[in-house]
Amino acid sequence: MNLLETLKECAKKANCRSVVYANMETEQEFQAIIEKFRAEEYPVMLIEQLTSNGTYSPTTGMRDAVVPLTGYVLTHVKQDTLNYRMDNIEPDIIEPMKKICKSFTKRLLVSGIVNPAGSLTDTITAAYQVTNKHLFGAKFSISLPVIDSCSC
Repeated sequence: MNLLETLKECAKKANCRSVVYANMETEQEFQAIIEKFRAEEYPVMLIEQLTSNGTYSPTTGMRDAVVPLTGYVLTHVKQDTLNYRMDNIEPDIIEPMKKICKSFTKRLLVSGIVNPAGSLTDTITAAYQVTNKHLFGAKFSISLPVIDSCSC
């Protein structure tokens, strides 16, 4: 299984209904992606364009790589959030999305793509009112160490 397939499988097992890989460099691109989702497709995971940094071993020919994953786990809030108390948003909406991020990370650890000699680290932060679509959730950044066995 390749990296993209593994990410999608881990996201689905972490209870994301939809997974999208996207180039979200501009606000317009981000908005265009968000517009495509229907309410029943949330929570959704948006994974930004993948890059890879690595070093080659001259003895094995293997490439030790770190893939910096950045993305969001978002859900749509149906009620008006203008009067929704901040102390309700965190436990009711943000925390479940953070939990999905943590589950996703743990599933990556056991997926077989992580380099056991590397160190997986993550950062998870709250994402409040992402766009004007009443989307809330969590943003994640993961340094994913992988073994890249290129047969080039």
